[in-house]
Amino acid sequence: MVHLFDVDLKDTQFYRDVFAEDADFGRREGERQGRQAGEAEVLLRLLRKRFGVQFAATQEAAIRALQEEHLNDLAEALLDFRSSKDFADWLARNP
Repeated sequence: MVHLFDVDLKDTQFYRDVFAEDADFGRREGERQGRQAGEAEVLLRLLRKRFGVQFAATQEAAIRALQEEHLNDLAEALLDFRSSKDFADWLARNP
């Protein structure tokens, strides 16, 4: 008969499966966050270049906080902005 205390849990398939899934989740989440941060940085650079201004720290923070789908929406809207006010208006409508 096998006793529970005679088995090292780290040697079990269950243990390996659980921690493998956890590591995969962490890796995917890290990749998502990195992609989102990179997209936000590119949009900030494009906006600065387009309007030749530095944006308020609150506006930059708001862009960095946008979810991926909103970053994509901003990327498309950026093509239609005529002034930095258009950007400010878009940001106010898409918190």
